[in-house]
Amino acid sequence: QPKILELGSHRFLMATGSFIRNTPVLQQFKSIEAPQGCVLANQLDQFVFDADEAKRLLRELFNVGKLEEKFVSIILPDQAFLFGSLIAPVASAKVGLQVHLEKEIQKASTLPFKDYIVRYEFGKKTGNKTPVHYCALPRGIMNDLLLLCDEAGLVPMSVQPSFVGLIKLLRLSQGETKHPSVLVHFGNETVTAGVFSSDGLRHAQLINIGVTDFVKCLETNLAISRNEARSMLSRDLILLEDPTAEVQLEIDTYRLLEPVFADLLQKLYGFLLLYTNDHPEEAGFIKIVLSGGGAKIKNIDRLLTANLGVETILISREVSASTENVSIPEGESIESLAPLLGNMLLEPWRTDRHERVMSA
Repeated sequence: QPKILELGSHRFLMATGSFIRNTPVLQQFKSIEAPQGCVLANQLDQFVFDADEAKRLLRELFNVGKLEEKFVSIILPDQAFLFGSLIAPVASAKVGLQVHLEKEIQKASTLPFKDYIVRYEFGKKTGNKTPVHYCALPRGIMNDLLLLCDEAGLVPMSVQPSFVGLIKLLRLSQGETKHPSVLVHFGNETVTAGVFSSDGLRHAQLINIGVTDFVKCLETNLAISRNEARSMLSRDLILLEDPTAEVQLEIDTYRLLEPVFADLLQKLYGFLLLYTNDHPEEAGFIKIVLSGGGAKIKNIDRLLTANLGVETILISREVSASTENVSIPEGESIESLAPLLGNMLLEPWRTDRHERVMSA
């Protein structure tokens, strides 16, 4: 059975496991800090890190021997991909879709279309129009990934964004409903905001704010180390039970971070407003489901609820029926492991898995 490898800019994770009667069972788990300065972004068309250090870490993570190969299913941060959707006439969708995809991708990227590996699938047809959901990975990132795996003694079986596993996990608990819910995956470098329902993901967008923005703010203003700043986010009381109360401003750490919180809230509100304008028939979200490392900031769910007007819950509560008996490694949470647990539902793994953008 292939192992799962999650490559993030904060840390690398390795795990094996499977779902038994709709409950995830982790058999192995190991975490290691990512190389200093590790960045993944599709506009750069490459990994940015110390390749030798990354190779050493992967060999340590998997305990790879010289004559032994390990098969892996790889999860990359969402910002490594370019994803979205478009509406195409049914006739052109069958014979000339590449023209539409190329135009859409070039609007969002400085890289030429030929430099992307593109996967797509069709949504539900309405009249003579059909939605097309696409996901594109720069060839430079794929090539770097294949080279790194080869040198580390790993054989990749599949590659996919974080949100694919998240949506797969969330669909375990989704009932039939007219109105959709919202996913907010608070990652290290970016936030992925998505709208989903029982039939899968409707729309997703990256927001260029992540845990590192909060960490850098504390590092700069308090003159502390990166690790100390990161631990402060999950350890200290930054947000009160009622973040709208006047006494909230008396917390020194909050005052330092307030501009970053405000920027995040404004961009999330803009995402929700834009989706509602484009889909007025679906106005009224049921809830926001929060996951990722940023979900460790205590009471951040209450901050989103108070400012966005939609009840916000942690993903651990949303999928509690499936995960209440899961043995979580020390220092981890369902929020931080959600993409990895969702990936376990994607078996059998395939090398073209990142095409499963919406339906997975």
